[in-house]
Amino acid sequence: MTNRMTVLTGVLVLQLVLAAGLYWRNQTAATAPPASPLVAGPTAAITRILVEGNDGKAELAGGPGAWRLPNLDNLPASAATVDALLSKLGAVDTGWPVTTTASSHVRFEVAEDNFQRRVRVYDDEKLVADFLLGTSPGFRKVHLRREGEPEVYAVELSSFEFPSADADWLDKGLVSHPEATTIQTPDLDLERGEEGWVLRGQAGSESTTAAEDKEQVTGIADAITGLQVTG
Repeated sequence: MTNRMTVLTGVLVLQLVLAAGLYWRNQTAATAPPASPLVAGPTAAITRILVEGNDGKAELAGGPGAWRLPNLDNLPASAATVDALLSKLGAVDTGWPVTTTASSHVRFEVAEDNFQRRVRVYDDEKLVADFLLGTSPGFRKVHLRREGEPEVYAVELSSFEFPSADADWLDKGLVSHPEATTIQTPDLDLERGEEGWVLRGQAGSESTTAAEDKEQVTGIADAITGLQVTG
């Protein structure tokens, strides 16, 4: 009789444990943050980005690998930077809000008249994302609020990733020529061979042996082929 009671008690305990486990799993699933993509649609379809901040407004137009700055003589933007940022935006899900009160909008700097950045993203003429970025609640995180909605979220982005000046998006290597094989000036005639850059003397002269100061020649060539725009 005692053994039977022990077995029945063990079975009852096991059933209680299983029931508690199922209840906990269901509760966890019920309270999981809903998936809510920040950008509606594929980021590869985005053709225009507007960024507004305290120091002005930036506009980018184009598409993957071919972004330009319409308000800066249509110069090229850093396509790698823009495409990487859009890919990051496409992976952002807001989840549960941290607050919904109007007073928090001002405190977290995501209010209509008090924000650090406002970002609008378009697929042609269709607005696919419109959000405000404010203060940072932690490392590599920022408070975000969708325009017209009360919810404030903490997402893995940074306001500094969205400069509001056109010049900050500029492709700094737009005048560089890393694949150049010859450089000619009124005083120099450089050629890149299997052993690196060599000096051929005045432009038009016959090739000679490597320059006496190969390091200096290489430095000059690298400076010219790798020119960086600063503004």
